Amino acid sequence: MQRARGLPRIARTPFRAGHILWTDDEVHTPIAGEDRSLGGNLLGYEPHGPTMPLLADLLDRDMFLDLKRLVVRRSEFKCEACGRTNFQRPFDRWEYDKRSKIRTLRRLLCLCKQCHIASLRKFDRPLHPLDPRDAQMRRGRDITYEQLQVYAAEQRRIIEGLAKIKWRSDISILTQCAFAKLPAPNDRLIVNYPDPPVAPPADRIAVRFGARSLNSGYRRFTCLQSDAPAMAEAKRLWPLLKEYTADEISAITGIKLYRLHHVLGSRQVAAYYPDAPKGRLISNYREPDPEADKRAMAKAKKLWPRIDKYLTLEIVEITGINLTRLYNVLGPRRVAAAKLSGGMNGKVIKQRRPKNGEGREPAGRTKT
Repeated sequence: MQRARGLPRIARTPFRAGHILWTDDEVHTPIAGEDRSLGGNLLGYEPHGPTMPLLADLLDRDMFLDLKRLVVRRSEFKCEACGRTNFQRPFDRWEYDKRSKIRTLRRLLCLCKQCHIASLRKFDRPLHPLDPRDAQMRRGRDITYEQLQVYAAEQRRIIEGLAKIKWRSDISILTQCAFAKLPAPNDRLIVNYPDPPVAPPADRIAVRFGARSLNSGYRRFTCLQSDAPAMAEAKRLWPLLKEYTADEISAITGIKLYRLHHVLGSRQVAAYYPDAPKGRLISNYREPDPEADKRAMAKAKKLWPRIDKYLTLEIVEITGINLTRLYNVLGPRRVAAAKLSGGMNGKVIKQRRPKNGEGREPAGRTKT
């Protein structure tokens, strides 16, 4: 597929229907039946195997990605065990009832890649102090290597005992998340829908990012509900540099600051009049005088190569032309000086340096 050039990747990626974009209320609403205190925030060797499949194996890929975005956003994109912010993925914890041979999904937590691998470690090889999985488990539980050996031996005995039972998996708590198309119940899976069933809001727009890099749980997602009135108000306030800061506009409209910058662009650019020459700010805008502008540019062109006599900001003050426009039209001053020195019998022009703050401007401001 041929992509459009000159646009950010997220702007030129097509959308396809399919995935759920959770609203903030749904993300922060507790899931009925979930025990957020189960296991605490400590790492542990979690049972898994042919008779104890992980949640990712019970759900299809699209359903698991929907759940992934919910869990990762709920944890604010941080690992709940170590606090890392890289490669987050959901992890499931279960309660096991040996009498009924039913294991019930009780908690969904967000783990980083390192904690996820450490929790699913197989005991096919002995522990080793230099094994990164064992080192991560020691850090996650804040124990020594000797204590880890005792804990691993106990957990291995428990996991081997659970692996001998053919378990049925109960994932009924996921029906409280307004999930659609959950797998049908069978002899190994239990799904009890509430009565009446929980349905997604009617105004939700379910979309799916087509690109692989965007179709993941690592990027922040927001519900694409209509915010045209708020964006119109932000567009009206965006050019008012002196009256409002960008943070104040974000607080007034309720739109994230990064989205305002992505949609509306630079505030300096928004402050230009549409008919003003490029490089003229609104505060200094006057009716354009072509002859005066031509004379000012000719004067700037004459002074631009003289790096030995004039500072750049001094030329801006003399000509009244914006610094950005001077660089766009005349190019680098060193190049112009090199061309001029060729006509001065090969004499190299030494650049004049500002002294004691001469010619310097406060940070974030440019004279026009």
